[in-house]
Amino acid sequence: MKSAIPMTIAIAILLFTRQSARADSLQGVVVNESGKGIPGLTVSLAHPVAGRSLPSITDSSGQYSFPNVPHRDDDYYLEVYWGKDLLYRTNIKIQENMTAPQIRLHLITVVCGLLMLTRNRGADVESL
Repeated sequence: MKSAIPMTIAIAILLFTRQSARADSLQGVVVNESGKGIPGLTVSLAHPVAGRSLPSITDSSGQYSFPNVPHRDDDYYLEVYWGKDLLYRTNIKIQENMTAPQIRLHLITVVCGLLMLTRNRGADVESL
């Protein structure tokens, strides 16, 4: 009987640890107003308890991914930066292997070959 109690406690701890260690994943794309992917943007996930993720840089087609996101029952913030400038932020509930809604940013001009971006104004993104 005495050995059953420590075994029960060990099993309960193992089950709790295993459940809280679950990781989800997120992938998505950032595009311009014509639907073309925007490369070189920094995408981050932020959570008030879990903290900030390592950044993901959008590839040549605007794709980004986060393969091991700690599972949380509440929302993360999904953020997109151009350098240090925050262009986009929204709440997102990450569940298992999910694809985020497309993020559409609006371009304003090209100066000396550099892409310049505005803050978001479209109905398909959250304004800052």
